[in-house]
Amino acid sequence: MQLIGGGWKWPFSLEWVLFDAQTVTTATENNFRLFVSEVEEDEPPMDSGFWLSIGCWSDKHEYLLCCDRNHSHYGVVLDGHDSHPWLNGVEFGGCYLMAKSFSEGLRLYSSN
Repeated sequence: MQLIGGGWKWPFSLEWVLFDAQTVTTATENNFRLFVSEVEEDEPPMDSGFWLSIGCWSDKHEYLLCCDRNHSHYGVVLDGHDSHPWLNGVEFGGCYLMAKSFSEGLRLYSSN
């Protein structure tokens, strides 16, 4: 794994990436706009938690960290496989538990 300006990147296979702070901001802002603020009134977000986009791998997987202390998934890292909690809800088949905490996720990924 190599450090890339505040983030990490595994340059092999399908390239696992942990975003730097600026990319977390941009990706989260884009998701919020796409799935929350610019949706039709009859299609509200499926989850009310606050989710940071913290990384990705391949072109279909986005790693999401729940930062909402009042949410049942607070601190959990999900893999949104062509999905996002705001789009389909947390329990939808496209959102998979990756780690029970951010630090557990880092340990998991750094061991590769």
